[in-house]
Formats: sequence, C-alpha cells, structure tokens
Amino acid sequence: MAERRQAEAEPTYHHIDVGSPPRVNAAKPPGQWQTLDIIFQSPRFDSSGKKITDAKFVRVVHNGLVIRENIELAWANGTNWDRPQRPRGPVIIQGDYGPIAIRNMTVREWKGDTNLLNLPPEGFNSLFNGKDFTGWNANAKVQQMWAIEDGVLKSPELLEEWGADLVTEKKYSNFVLMADYRMPTASDSGIHFRDFLPAMKGKIGDAEQFNLRSGAGTGHLESFFLIPEVMKLPKPQHPKIKSIDPEIGKWHTIKLTVVGQTVSAEVDGDVIIERFEYPPGILSMEPSHLRFQKHRFVEGRPGVRNPCSIEFRNIFIKELEDEDEEAAQTSGLNVPPPSFTALFNGKNLEGWHTPPLVQEFWSIEDGVLKSSGLIETWGASLATKKHYRDFVLLLDFRMPTISDSGINFRRLIPEIPGFGDMEQFNLRSRGGMGHLESYYFLPKETAMKVGLKEEHKPHVRHIDPEVGVWHTVKLIVKGRTFSAEFDGEVLHDNFQYHDWMLNMEPAPIRLQKHIVVHGDNLNHWATTPANGNLRCAAGSHAQHAFA
Repeated sequence: MAERRQAEAEPTYHHIDVGSPPRVNAAKPPGQWQTLDIIFQSPRFDSSGKKITDAKFVRVVHNGLVIRENIELAWANGTNWDRPQRPRGPVIIQGDYGPIAIRNMTVREWKGDTNLLNLPPEGFNSLFNGKDFTGWNANAKVQQMWAIEDGVLKSPELLEEWGADLVTEKKYSNFVLMADYRMPTASDSGIHFRDFLPAMKGKIGDAEQFNLRSGAGTGHLESFFLIPEVMKLPKPQHPKIKSIDPEIGKWHTIKLTVVGQTVSAEVDGDVIIERFEYPPGILSMEPSHLRFQKHRFVEGRPGVRNPCSIEFRNIFIKELEDEDEEAAQTSGLNVPPPSFTALFNGKNLEGWHTPPLVQEFWSIEDGVLKSSGLIETWGASLATKKHYRDFVLLLDFRMPTISDSGINFRRLIPEIPGFGDMEQFNLRSRGGMGHLESYYFLPKETAMKVGLKEEHKPHVRHIDPEVGVWHTVKLIVKGRTFSAEFDGEVLHDNFQYHDWMLNMEPAPIRLQKHIVVHGDNLNHWATTPANGNLRCAAGSHAQHAFA
C-alpha cells in the first residue's frame, strides 16, 4: 500500500506533505496472489453536518502483516484531499500504472465492536489472551511490575533487582514466534529462548536472548554480542545482523524462527538475521521456556535511572513438528510464482549438466546452491540442459565474501579472445555488478571494424552489492532486447544489442563458478557466491525465468 499523501496536480503533480508510509513492506513478488484485509471507519458528523471525527484506517493487514493501525485521515489521498468528505460512499477498485487481477472480494459493515488484538493468524496460537496471565508463570514480582491495559502488557516502572520476566508455563523447542512490542521511551528488553549448554551457563544467564533495545541494539544475539571471546570464532563467522534502530513510541512487529541450531529474525518485515547456524557447544536442543524480559533499571545521567519500560501485545507462536522443520528452513525457497516453473528444485541438480567438476565444487544445503571452494581452471559452471532464447529470469544470489560470478545466456557472434562464447550478466561484489561483459571484452580491432562507439555500449551505474546479504536479479531477454533489475531497481532498460553481437538461437543458461583470481581488486581468495531460489516459467512469448 502506497504512502498516503496530499498532492497538487497544477502546474505539475507533486506531493505537498510527507504522508504516512506503511509500517511494513509486506508485498510479495509480482505475479503472486496477495491478500489485503482492511477495517475502515468513515468520518463522523453531527446533526448539522459538521465533521466531528476524522476517518480512520483501524487496521490494514497485507499478506498477514499489519501495515497500518489506527491511522487517522483528515483528508483523502492525492489530489482529492480538498474534496468534501461524507459518512458513506462506494468502494472503488483503481486501475492504475499496470495490470491487476482481483478475486475473493468480500465486504461487511463494521460496527466498531470487534476486538482486534491478540487474535492469532491461521496456524498460530496466542501466548497472551489480552486479559490475564493465563499460560504464564506470574510470580509476585511479575504481578507487581506488569499490568494489562486494553489488551496490552505494560511494564513502565523501575525494577531494582532481576526477577520480573514474563515466563511461559510451557516449554518450546522449534517454533515461529511473532510479537508486537513498543518502547514508550529509550529502553532495553529482550526475548529469551533455548537454554545454553552447561559450558555457557552463568556467563550472561542460562538462555539465549534476542535483544530488543533502542539505539541500534535490536536483534543482537547476546551470546555473541557480549562475550565473543567464548565463541572462539573469527569475527566474520559471527551472526551477520542488520543494524536497525526501531522508532521509540511506535509499535513494531518481530518474527523469530528457531529450528534446530538455526535462527532467523525479522523486524517489521525486514530480515535482520537470515538463517544463522550456531556453532557446536552453545545452544541446547532441549525445549525451554520463553521469557519476555523486564530489564532492571539502567544508569543514565548522574542521579537518573532509566526504568526500561516495555509493552507487548499480539504474542503468537507456531510450534514446528519434526516434519515441519525442513519446510521451515526452506520456507518460500524455490517455489515459483504463478506461470513460472522451478529450474532448481532445492534438492538435487535435476535439469542441470553435472560433469565431475560441478559435482566437486557445488553443494546443496537447505534448498540453496553453494560453491565456496577455490578452483584453478574453468569447467565448474552450472549449465541448464534445456536451451532458452527469449526468457524472463529471476534469481537470488548471495556472496559470503567479496567475489565474482555471473549469469551466461545466448551465444555471441564475434570472436572475443579470452572471454568465451556466451554473453554474461556480471555478478560482482566490487566494480562490476550488472555489466554486460561482451561489449567490454570486445577487441578494439573488432569494435573499429563494426563502427562501435562508446555511447553505443550498455552502461550501468556503479553498484557494489552488500556482501553476505541476499539480492534479487531479474533479467528479460526478447529478441536482441535486454532489460535487467537489481533488488527492484532498473539497471538496463530495453538495451538493443547490435545484430553482429548476439546470436538469436536458443542456448543454455549458465551460472558461473569463477576460477581463483590473483592480484586484482577481488584479492587472491575470491570465491563464487552461493546461488539459490531458482525458478523458471513459460509464457506466451516462449518466456522462461528462474530465480
């Protein structure tokens, strides 16, 4: 859902305020069905027709995630902001900026009497019923330090000594946990899960903690954050956590997935920990209580003690049985959108050529294709058995370290010594992301012969993809026209190949396993990125895609 903004159309369309962006970007990729549940309250008027209450989005849920809640609207969206408002009106489906399909559309009038809090989504159970401490070990200190108001758990007071954490009566092992939290002021809290193994206990407590902290501390795993020396691991092998600083005074949603020794986490729909696997000796596999922390006071300015106030609501959990664990690990991976067909099934290399070097240098782990070893000679690139001419291609890739790889497609017509016979869309961590290698490796003599000028080459702005993070590429090849996107940003927009450059015959699609690089800006230890999430689709123009 776009930002709600005032706008003027004259002399040219422009926004005139900052709007109110959604709390979470919950959108799925194009081509997939999306769900939208809206509770809207119209403006209220007195008997004289004077508006006494603004309209309100009571709650908007997009693909299962709350993106708006209690957002008041003093005026309508866009250029309609100055039109008169009315208590009743039609529901209008806008067709704008591209095709859209609608299905399963239902409506009922809302009377304002529905309690929307603490109602679990399908497949989840509520840990908090919004009324009392049922399901929690509520000792005297918990009852003293926590209150329940309007379906919200609140703990605003200063705590002198530990012992007021909210602890579940039940123990959990593998699970998906979702919860809303809010910090009324700068604060510190956390969610404890899974006990530590004996060697770890007593150093920072007896259980791992997912940190909730203002000032860019949210998401840290305390075992690594506070005592990295215990891990005996080099820093690059510690969990990679995206730094965020959730806004104080606003509600935020966390999603924590724990399966075996693997942890993933999202905040407001943004992945901050992606399937981090603990090294041995830290995390117990036995079920344990979940604990929502009430932090003791933190010293601030001289004579000032921060009570670390915290609030929770909508605490839901889905326990994962043994048969669910693999599905949770690979949830959403290698599942094609409508009209797409997976090239990579997440389990084996069916549909790909597998010579000995491919089998030696590629592995499949949790639905992801990985290739991390050094190779001195070419021959380990992954090539499809099927050949493609016109296609749409989607691909997720990640480079665990600075690296060099690429996606090869279609044969080239001219001889390009030292380059190869296929076009390559470059995947490179430094100085080359998105480049089409053919024009850059074309010998000068050939370029002069065909009259190639600098402005005729494809040009891409400089991008250095963040290392260790998943990125998405979309390629579209139709005839000799090429388009490409990187993380939703257009890199090539209908670039037209010269007829002397690109062959029109179908060819394999190939994922490059680069040989070891010596002495350039990638350093001598460059490795090929892990590739995953591959899918392929057929359409009316013999289109194919994989991601």
